[in-house]
Amino acid sequence: MPNRPMRDLSRYELFGWDYAEINPLEEREAAWYLSWARRVGGPVLVLACGGGRLAARLAEDGHEVTGIDLSETMLGIARANVAKLPAPARRRVRLIRGDMASFELPERFGLVMIPDNSFRELSTRRQLLQCLRTVRRHLRADGRLLIVERRFRAEMYPGGERRFDWSPPKRDPRTGEQVRRLGRIRLHTDHRRLSGVFEYEVSGADGARRIVRCPWSAPVLGLEEYLALFRRAGFATEVFADYGSAPNGCDGNLWCFACSRG
Repeated sequence: MPNRPMRDLSRYELFGWDYAEINPLEEREAAWYLSWARRVGGPVLVLACGGGRLAARLAEDGHEVTGIDLSETMLGIARANVAKLPAPARRRVRLIRGDMASFELPERFGLVMIPDNSFRELSTRRQLLQCLRTVRRHLRADGRLLIVERRFRAEMYPGGERRFDWSPPKRDPRTGEQVRRLGRIRLHTDHRRLSGVFEYEVSGADGARRIVRCPWSAPVLGLEEYLALFRRAGFATEVFADYGSAPNGCDGNLWCFACSRG
């Protein structure tokens, strides 16, 4: 399993402990994935599994689950979350450090998931296509790939930029330091890429402060470009909106893709 990073992981390695609070797992989100797992069957593969919240819910529901993430910090959080499960559910979870664009596992999966806008953690269109082709090799003939992405809206970037003010300070559970976060996102003039930075102000017990900058970059894809990418990788795709129960195209804030081998 290659450990070669394809993107900047610093914000996850250093500050991943607050990810669950920033992006809580909503009940309707978990219910959507669980309904597909019950319908399609396992085993289930969760790519960019992060802190393992979804993997744990799937295991509690009786599914064999493999989680892959590139961040060792996030995998540590996932292991701690899985350890809280009853023993039968714990035994159904396997966690692996690896790159979702390039991995090799011996089994084939009934369901593969890339939740929570994580697909675009891959920073180029070439890497996105590589990920899809890798997934297709690991998918059963009757399996499904689920990808959820936030719908891009240019109007959210007035003047080409979006800014998130300083968050309230939080205590780092590992060091005891107080941490607050500032975010900036820049939309490139061609509307095909976002570049951003999270700045973390870290305050020690002695009053000393430091700023840690965590840059990131991601491609911007419209609905038709997603669908074209899926076709190139050999998938037929249904599009749902906001974890809806029936396909309804491009409405909503989230695009929920259900891909089958074409």
